[in-house]
Amino acid sequence: MAFQTFLLFCFACSLFLSGIARGQTAGEYFVTARTSGAVQFRDPATLDIVSSLQINMANSTGISGVWSDPNGQTLYIEGPEHEFKDPNGNTGCCWLYSIDLQNLHAKVAAGIWGTNSRRRFVNAGPSLLATVSDEALAATNIENEQWQISPNGRWWAGFRSGPTVDIYDTTRNQLVRSFTAEKGNSDWHLNGAWIKDKFYLYTAHDGSGWLWHLSPDSDRLEGPSAVPDPTSMQGCKNFALMEMNAVGDSLVLYESFGGTMDRRYQCPQLTGGAWIIDVASQQLFTSLAPQLYFWRLIPSRDGRSIYGVTAEDSELGTTSQLVHLDAHSGKILQTRPLDRDYWWIADFNLSSIPSGDRPLVLPIKRTY
Repeated sequence: MAFQTFLLFCFACSLFLSGIARGQTAGEYFVTARTSGAVQFRDPATLDIVSSLQINMANSTGISGVWSDPNGQTLYIEGPEHEFKDPNGNTGCCWLYSIDLQNLHAKVAAGIWGTNSRRRFVNAGPSLLATVSDEALAATNIENEQWQISPNGRWWAGFRSGPTVDIYDTTRNQLVRSFTAEKGNSDWHLNGAWIKDKFYLYTAHDGSGWLWHLSPDSDRLEGPSAVPDPTSMQGCKNFALMEMNAVGDSLVLYESFGGTMDRRYQCPQLTGGAWIIDVASQQLFTSLAPQLYFWRLIPSRDGRSIYGVTAEDSELGTTSQLVHLDAHSGKILQTRPLDRDYWWIADFNLSSIPSGDRPLVLPIKRTY
């Protein structure tokens, strides 16, 4: 009897320890990652922290991005590059690390930007990275191309200076179309996003905004449609760093504040916020939260919400807050204050997350 009790005790202990390793249940989680080393898993409705990973980032550039694989089984973070250090012993930037969410095993997944190992990871949606084959890597080896995978996974759209859009078909393993806009300039800052089976390309220059679109079977790049440049409406002529994401069936456009290109240094009268582009009419028609200066803005997985992290002033690593917005009305649903730091955000459907507050050590050698 005593032996059976002992076995039951051991079994219970194994379940408990297994639960610690596997963590919380699968579901949607809003993730915040700060440069100084904390990766926090939050409830997407309340923004409350459910659990976290604590990573030692001493003498390093810290975390500079967070993603997931499309299956929600692997977390990716961009972190220190350990092969080269400055005279003070600080690391460079940036390797891509993968973290298995089942066992929290971390490894170096890819090297710095521009290397073949890094080009194996392609944007598969907001905050998602997908790995690609050797064949795809060879077929899409175009300098300075930014690739994004369509929602059905078949097509890649790559955009580069020109503006030029290339379409890669994964079933045929070849580039099938390439379009260069008649109106444009190689120096223009470009943003692109898929909505269902259409890819949209946006740029703004000298007070005017332009929006192109195409389907994988298009014979030309449609447009451009003139879309007002919201940053030119406030009398500030300095270059504005614009970012764009797909939110449901619309596009959300915003100026990124809080970095070295923050225009509030020269133009303190600027307002913030974000703008919704209706892709049906291709018009700018809604302004969201003009009192907030967003550093990052992303959509929820279902397109009903928008999450943001703000930059309260123009200093680097400024005081910030998390914001949860209704994507249709722009109503602020929830906010949470953040410590002074650079923050990266993402919204994932994850297979599991760690329990509690867990330390994590990143490897310092490449094994790929």
